[in-house]
Amino acid sequence: MKKRPGGDAAKKVKAAFDAMNKHFSHELQLANRGRNDKHRARDPLNNHQRAMNIARSSRHIKRLELSSDIEARAIGQFSKAAKVIGKGIIVLDLGVRAYDVNNVREAGGDWERAAFVESFGFAASIGAGSLGIAIGAATFLAMTPVGWVAIIVTAAGASLLANDAGKEFGNSIYDDVKKIMSFK
Repeated sequence: MKKRPGGDAAKKVKAAFDAMNKHFSHELQLANRGRNDKHRARDPLNNHQRAMNIARSSRHIKRLELSSDIEARAIGQFSKAAKVIGKGIIVLDLGVRAYDVNNVREAGGDWERAAFVESFGFAASIGAGSLGIAIGAATFLAMTPVGWVAIIVTAAGASLLANDAGKEFGNSIYDDVKKIMSFK
């Protein structure tokens, strides 16, 4: 009887594959817990025929047309820069807000109220900005440079409006929260 080359390796690969499938099946069960059968039947993770049809039609995927490696590299660099700049803007925003609260404290004002109000403004602006970017990306506006500019301007505008609304809301409920928390 001939021994198959790589028999031990093949067994290890099969064992790893079986373990991965078992883990993936368990994850699918957890993800689908609580969903009714009507939704499960339409889920591409549970219905292989539906998954293949979606992949074939590619109606849910808008392809990005790149004509060269240079364009692909430029998009990659833009993505990396956007991540760094986005985080930097958030840190800068937090720093400015902390500076404003410190100024109120040094002037002898109600710095706790200022911190509370700034926190609400920050949370609202982050939420609105994230939502604006998610909506823009979902509508595929980001496929062009003009689309990116539109997304950034819209998200920034939404963040500014949400910041004002969040500060106003935080200011209006501060006294009630202070009573509940028994602050002096």
